[in-house]
Amino acid sequence: MVQIYDLWQRSSDLRAHYTDDGPVPRYLVLDQLYDPYWMSVYMLNGSLWFIVVMFCLHACCSFLFAIGWRTRMMTFVCWLLQNSLNNRNILVSQGGDMYMKCLLFWGFFLPLGQVWSVDAALSDTPPKRKRGAGDYMVVSAGTVSLLAQIGFMYYTSFLHKSAPEWVPDGSATYLALRNDFLARGPAHVFLLLPMWLLRYMTFAVLYWEGYGPLLFISPWVTAIARTFGAFGFMFMHFGFWCCLRLGIFGPVCMSALISLLPSEFWDTLRAIVRRRSRSEVRIEYDGHCGFCSRLHHLMRTFLLIPKAEYIDGGSLPRNAAPWQKSSWGGYDTPAAGESRYWTVESNGAKAYDFAGLAVLFRASPIAWPLAPLADMINRSSLARTVFSELVHSHDLDKPHHAEMDGDQMVRVASEGADVPVVRTYRQPRTYAADFEPRQAMRVARAFSHASSKGFSTLKWTVRVASEIFCLLMGVCVVGWMFRTTANVNHDFVSLQNPTLLEFVRMFQMDQVWGMFSPRPQTNHWYYVMDGVLANGTHLELWGNGGQFHFEGRPMTDEKPDIFDSIRTNRWMKFHESYNEHPAHQQIRLYYGRWLCRQWNDPARHYGPQRLMSFDVALRNFQQNVDGSRTELPREYLWSHVC
Repeated sequence: MVQIYDLWQRSSDLRAHYTDDGPVPRYLVLDQLYDPYWMSVYMLNGSLWFIVVMFCLHACCSFLFAIGWRTRMMTFVCWLLQNSLNNRNILVSQGGDMYMKCLLFWGFFLPLGQVWSVDAALSDTPPKRKRGAGDYMVVSAGTVSLLAQIGFMYYTSFLHKSAPEWVPDGSATYLALRNDFLARGPAHVFLLLPMWLLRYMTFAVLYWEGYGPLLFISPWVTAIARTFGAFGFMFMHFGFWCCLRLGIFGPVCMSALISLLPSEFWDTLRAIVRRRSRSEVRIEYDGHCGFCSRLHHLMRTFLLIPKAEYIDGGSLPRNAAPWQKSSWGGYDTPAAGESRYWTVESNGAKAYDFAGLAVLFRASPIAWPLAPLADMINRSSLARTVFSELVHSHDLDKPHHAEMDGDQMVRVASEGADVPVVRTYRQPRTYAADFEPRQAMRVARAFSHASSKGFSTLKWTVRVASEIFCLLMGVCVVGWMFRTTANVNHDFVSLQNPTLLEFVRMFQMDQVWGMFSPRPQTNHWYYVMDGVLANGTHLELWGNGGQFHFEGRPMTDEKPDIFDSIRTNRWMKFHESYNEHPAHQQIRLYYGRWLCRQWNDPARHYGPQRLMSFDVALRNFQQNVDGSRTELPREYLWSHVC
């Protein structure tokens, strides 16, 4: 779901960030930003319609991954699309994007579809219990690598924070909250706290990142330690999110930490929900109706109704009046022509078919807010018709009359039954005179046994190979993270070896966790874009969102509303690259061309209002701990002629 939220945020700048009409066209990426190990499906076409289609496809795959449909395949597809999206425009990428692609990579080696998923609901083999009741234990190279990814991300971030602003000064929290680009409203409230308290907050964050991950591997009171550690880091990220604009980094980190909560936590939560259940429910469904059976399994998995009894009623009577006696007693008389494929009983009242969904939602501890919506939809005859058509189109009890050859199955409806019962039989097969049926059966049985044994061997070999690959990748990724720190030995796990370095980059797992490192940013900057129109008027184009609305303000050097000037966290990353990226000259050139095209669009400005040229200057201020700011010399970055 974090992926879908991220796509929704990015969608406001589709044309500007991901098409050839924006300031980062594909030829700039290939010429200046290209890496030989990068691949991107988004680079196949630079038109707006293609990007819209790719975003829709990306969102659909993310939704299927979230509900657990073909989970392993969707994990790989989401990882591929996430890498493609990041590589299309790295100038707007941030730490949350890097972390998300790493988690998706490790997710490919984890049994994510084993519980609370479509795969689990429709599976014939439930996950195996390793210990106590309800305790699903999974130990593999994937779980070890995921634990190492999360733990060493925090620890290497701790190692990066080496400036005196962290220790011994303790002013890092104050400097981070004073950042014009990142600070939210609550940050100004924390700035009212005394400096000694902010210093203790700095030390708490620093040492919690350094030593808090040890709770994830504690051999004593493991469940309590893990729960405390996971929620401790969640609250830390929630505090960051409340005070600082860090994009999707906080939600991604909190999603990853959920995976570290022990099974004892979920068992306790389930027991609490069971004690506070809203009502008891009995569901009798038609087991011969394929759609009804699948829908029942999905509801049973996702709605988490604790006090529910599920009964396979066989083939429920339909299109008959009066009804036969139900399994729990009582008689019902359906309306003429009405079909009932499942019945939901709650607190003595009964509901049928689509109306039963509202009863299930109302009894669910997580889906009860949807009950009024289900009631409203049920009042529509169209909804009941659609439900009936879905059932009929998937109904396995429809009589079939077919003539088939060879070993095909023939389905014939029995005559004279109240409810048609489908019987199957196999037509006899003729054999060659010199080939006995028993000999054929022995050959077929031997071939089946050999094929099954060969398939099992192949499956076991693939599993062992994937575990070895995952473990090797985990060691290399941890080594890469240590290699990027300045305070440890770079020879850790021999990652000076170019082959291993390329191995990590090949799978897009190179990562650096240096947020607010070695110190929080102390420079507060903004641009002044002096634009000259065709009539000689000078306008300031950057401040207060002028580059997005294409309506400049009167020329001034006064500090604008910073976040209104950049609008989103991704535009902030782009403007940082505008000044600091090694290819800043080309970035400034293409940004200037984009701004001129957008401003001079005939639908916006024409004639004397056309933009002829603009100059870009950087105003920079040094933040001091006493609250004052020292102005640094103005830098003239770029002069562009449209």
